[in-house]
Amino acid sequence: MQNIDFLMFSCYVYCDSFKISWRKTYYFFYLKIQLMKYLQVIGIWALIIPIAILNGGFRENVLVKLGSLANPISGIMLSACIFAIAYFLIPKIRNCKKLDYILFGVIWFLLTNLFDLSMFIKAGQGFVEYMKTYDVTSGNFWALVTLTTLVSPFAVAKIKHRC
Repeated sequence: MQNIDFLMFSCYVYCDSFKISWRKTYYFFYLKIQLMKYLQVIGIWALIIPIAILNGGFRENVLVKLGSLANPISGIMLSACIFAIAYFLIPKIRNCKKLDYILFGVIWFLLTNLFDLSMFIKAGQGFVEYMKTYDVTSGNFWALVTLTTLVSPFAVAKIKHRC
């Protein structure tokens, strides 16, 4: 009788440890998949940087001839490019929920602002100068650009019926 109880106990312990081991493996792969999604989002955001630099060069060399219209046109063009990048690349990220798309936008928004602020600091300007770029009355549409980075991933998901 004791042998049967011991056998049942050892089977229970083995099965229970298997469940724990399986859960740990499952959570590891789940976290790995989650991490990969967010690394892909950061990689897609990195594609925006050269486009933004090209947009700035186009504004300074071509659109400057339009005078005060150069900044608004440049902001609208960059916003359209950001939305296009989101439209074509965000749907390629699999297994996303509504919250993921919202977080993608928040990540893009934070990365965009941190990157731009770092460029201001590198140029010897401060936070006050950076905040002036948000003044739409001066003709600068940077607020539209950052709003586009915030909203585009979720808007694309809604358009493509992903959430």
